[in-house]
Amino acid sequence: MRRMLVLIGAMVGLAPVVGILFGWRAPQAWPIRFDELREALLRPQDSFTPGSVCGPKHFWSFQAEAGQRITLTVTSYEFDPSVQLLGPWGRPIGWNDDDDWFFTARVRATLPMSGRYTAIVCGTNADQYGTYWITLQQGEQEPPWREADVFAFFQRGLEWAERQQNKRAQSWLHLALGRYLREHRRWKEAETHYAQSERLAREAAFSYGQWFLGLERAALLARRLQYEEAIAELERMLTLAKDLRAADYAQALTLTRLGDLHRSLDRNEAATAYYRRALALAERLKHPTVLVPLYASLSEFLRLSERERAFAYAERAYALRDGVDPTLRLLAAYRFAETLFMQQKSTAGMEVASEARALARRLGCRDQESAILIAMSIAYFSLNDPEGVIRSAREALELTDPNDDDPNLRRMALQMQADGEMLRGQHEAALQLCIEALRVTERAWARATIEELRQRFLSLSKAISTQVVQNLYALYARHPNEEYARQAFDVAERSRSRTLLAELVALRIGAPSSPEVALLEAEQALLDRLSALGRRLVLLRASGAFDASELSRLEEERARLLNERIRLETHIRRTVTDDSNQAWIAPLTAERVQREYLSVHPNAAILFYQLGIRESFLIVLTREAAHLFKLPNWTVIRDAVSEWRAHIRRQVTPDGRTPEALRAYARAAYRLYELLLRPAARVIRGRELVIIPDAALHDLAFEALVLSPPDEAIAPAQVAGDRGGFFRPRYLVEEHAVIYAPSASVLVEIAGRRKRTVPRNAVLLVGDPIFNAEDPRAKEVAPTLIAMNAPAARWRGGLHRLPLTEREVREIAALSARHRLRPTVWLGREASEQNVKRHDLTPYRFLHFATHAVADPDDGNFSAIVLSLTDESAHEDGVLTAAEIARLRLDADLVVLSGCETGTGQKTEAESIIGLGRAFLLAGARRVCGSLWKVEDAATQELMVQFYNGLLVRGLATGRALQRAKLHLLHQGLAPFYWAPFILVGSP
Repeated sequence: MRRMLVLIGAMVGLAPVVGILFGWRAPQAWPIRFDELREALLRPQDSFTPGSVCGPKHFWSFQAEAGQRITLTVTSYEFDPSVQLLGPWGRPIGWNDDDDWFFTARVRATLPMSGRYTAIVCGTNADQYGTYWITLQQGEQEPPWREADVFAFFQRGLEWAERQQNKRAQSWLHLALGRYLREHRRWKEAETHYAQSERLAREAAFSYGQWFLGLERAALLARRLQYEEAIAELERMLTLAKDLRAADYAQALTLTRLGDLHRSLDRNEAATAYYRRALALAERLKHPTVLVPLYASLSEFLRLSERERAFAYAERAYALRDGVDPTLRLLAAYRFAETLFMQQKSTAGMEVASEARALARRLGCRDQESAILIAMSIAYFSLNDPEGVIRSAREALELTDPNDDDPNLRRMALQMQADGEMLRGQHEAALQLCIEALRVTERAWARATIEELRQRFLSLSKAISTQVVQNLYALYARHPNEEYARQAFDVAERSRSRTLLAELVALRIGAPSSPEVALLEAEQALLDRLSALGRRLVLLRASGAFDASELSRLEEERARLLNERIRLETHIRRTVTDDSNQAWIAPLTAERVQREYLSVHPNAAILFYQLGIRESFLIVLTREAAHLFKLPNWTVIRDAVSEWRAHIRRQVTPDGRTPEALRAYARAAYRLYELLLRPAARVIRGRELVIIPDAALHDLAFEALVLSPPDEAIAPAQVAGDRGGFFRPRYLVEEHAVIYAPSASVLVEIAGRRKRTVPRNAVLLVGDPIFNAEDPRAKEVAPTLIAMNAPAARWRGGLHRLPLTEREVREIAALSARHRLRPTVWLGREASEQNVKRHDLTPYRFLHFATHAVADPDDGNFSAIVLSLTDESAHEDGVLTAAEIARLRLDADLVVLSGCETGTGQKTEAESIIGLGRAFLLAGARRVCGSLWKVEDAATQELMVQFYNGLLVRGLATGRALQRAKLHLLHQGLAPFYWAPFILVGSP
């Protein structure tokens, strides 16, 4: 017969407490005697006397013999207890912080020797105290995992708390029950208990309970994709955490949760700021309950960028799992299994994953079990085991809910099951699974209110569409039919630049109503604050000498403003009911693109690239037909583009202009031609090309690709400026005019913009700004204006003047005037941000900016054109950001950004490049000409003059005019570095 001793104690920080022995029967033939309470810090030799215990820890001692198996349990209805078991020699042999859903600590151990053992009972942190029960049982006792046991436990606790009139305990129990229900997807029931917990915590002035409740409620909101409310909740909890006794503990956990939310929204900079602060606190505390979730989060955060560090963090979390909350043990095991799979340690990964799955099943955590099964399915795929892939994915799918707010697990399960069917060669079955995964993700995209979340769903849709195209190609290879190519185009187009398309259509709809204007103005004010802070960060980093603490402070402030922006954007989406939602158009199909665009441009061919992890594809659409081609995977293409860019950068150095260097470049450029265009050479011959790039291809100037093998039939070049026998390859630009577009639907939307009935003949030319106080032109300006922009002035000190931009602007102005256009020229001080913003820009047919630019790869909205430092307005700093440009109003046929890297910016999976070009399209431009790398001043000036010569003198279409300008420099003997960087985005 099992014998058990139960004791009840109270813990109140440093206040006196009383321990009461009850329910004890004298042990019979059981040598464990748990009959003394010793307070080691007070009177270690005294026997237990009621009323003599004080301090934050309770030391209970008992006599036992070697080899006995015991379970020591501490349970409370008021706080989260922690128990540590010390051996007779005083060293720990077991520790537990939480063992089940009941805020119960439990140590199981086989006692190594005979003697007196000590159990130390305390709260998990300085804010944890209250009444608890302690039991000692012989044998290994497992917690009750059945739901009936869970609810019975909470019911007993609530009855006890009500008898005691203990609102603090009632609040804690409702919080715990809500947590259990949240983990089991019972959202409404969880919210009901959270509401009761909050009311009781306020009445009891239970600050720690209010903080813990905030974390739980934020977890529920995030799980349901209500990120704006989750972030607001965590921000409030971060403030509350600072006033707790366990402030560092609470802040570390809250910061980790904030980092997790920003990581989920792909806001890596903000996530980094939160994780960095959390790590500093957590590693000082060295508390497993804080370290395990943080290390697990860092592992997930770094798994794609720094795999070794990701593995190290996952390993640390897994090593600390014993004794922590079971959901944290589950998280640690899952993350470690993932990293083992990533390191191709399949056997070890399967063992850890099986351990995690068993725990998830015992806890009844369906989400976690589904995620583990998906990870196992991915591992089976790497082992080329289709049955294992399908089995695990199918089991994962059965655990998901078709109506879930977050479709990610269901989407992944469908995709992995499709992968398994592909391994078996069942492409039609795989196709149907992929289409269902795409529908699930697109429904979530339509519901999402946060732009970052919408972007994430679009990125996922793009990955699924690649999988769809992969299956369509497999079917096409078996039974060649143009319909497969059309379907591939239709599916791929669905995930490209949807946000940009919606914004362009909204501009066409018209002006918002008065209430909407107020909201949009509030949004603009917030964006202005963000823009100003973003500029400060750019300037600070570019200065090279900055205070790390100041940088950290600014990054944290930016994260806070981003949180505010999320809340405002969500409010706008839920409040504003303009016509743009009703009039929003779906992406175009292949048939509509052929009818609405290619019939008007019969000599054009649209080249749609879809890069995938395993295979990539090229879809070519002409007026007459659709074609589908398979290409290498994205890593092969990415590496080839990187090699090409390395060669093209060398061309600015003397070593890069030798015949050997040119041949090396030609080999790299020809390889890309073979990878990307050679399969479609017959289809595109003689046509104008519209390139819809993807991933690494955004960094590629297709015009600079080489059309023939560089080592075959090398003949002397017969062009002006070439030395005899100097090899010159044949470039794509000599065969094709090329333009670029974010998507076919965006292309058609821009091309269809209505032009004014009254001919416009105005041209705006901006160039040669004043960048620093050393510029002689700055002496004409009052010193106070220079001091006003001191931070910008330090940054501008590193920007040299571009004297040829003045010549460029004046030559284009003269050319314009000769052809009955009215040029407006802003040079020097007049080339200012204030001038751009305060003037009506709609009359200008052409806008030309010849100056420095900054591309922001992390947030394209902060990419900027650098204008004059000596601005007349104290409200402007001369840095015109993409966010500010998008709010301008234009009616321009062409915007030319004649500067460095003006065609680059933030690369996204589904929204093309977010930067200056996109901003000008949103402002109303039909075409934008920008550069892909840092350009050379003299060559750029010559290229631009020739470009306008083709537009104005010869009356060529924009794409043809740019092609002709590039050929002019090419025939002067200049390498691609000098003529290839400028590309045209928009309509031809």
